Amino acid sequence: SKCRALIKFIKKLSVLSSYFDTEQHKLKKKRTLQLDVRTRWNSTYYMIDGLLNLKLIMAKLFDDKNRLKIKNKLKQKLNELELTSNEWSVLSLLHDVLKPFYRATQLISGSKYSTIGLAYFAIHFIKFFIDDTIDDSYENKKIKELLSKAMKQYLDDDIDQSQLLKVKSPYEKWFQRFQAV
Repeated sequence: SKCRALIKFIKKLSVLSSYFDTEQHKLKKKRTLQLDVRTRWNSTYYMIDGLLNLKLIMAKLFDDKNRLKIKNKLKQKLNELELTSNEWSVLSLLHDVLKPFYRATQLISGSKYSTIGLAYFAIHFIKFFIDDTIDDSYENKKIKELLSKAMKQYLDDDIDQSQLLKVKSPYEKWFQRFQAV
């Protein structure tokens, strides 16, 4: 929620959004800050991706905050919203964990090919990613554990949902070979 508040604050104040736009232009960064939408979980990946891609500009904004023409009360609010190095690390970790979800969504959102059969494959790919914790940090393992529980609840424990995904697909034989490897 701190990231959301920071992005809202930057977008709300014209001085900050103008500063941000100018710095983006200087660094030739096309990526923009984007708020996530709670009902569209993939948008959280976009929000985090934007923050990480624009981290240098964020750091410069906080370094230059005392030179900006904003009231002290607003500077104080900006100080409160500054992300710590630990928070940046958590964002990076979340970015890495959410990336397979983003890729799976891109895969099953295609419009030039049949996607229903890919959903089952994408879900199993995500499960494989979540279960692979060999080289993960403690924090990464904990996040994957929570995601695994949620996936089990919504996909494995819900029999109707699970059966809907088990549709014959042209990729079924390929998927079976992939599982055997």
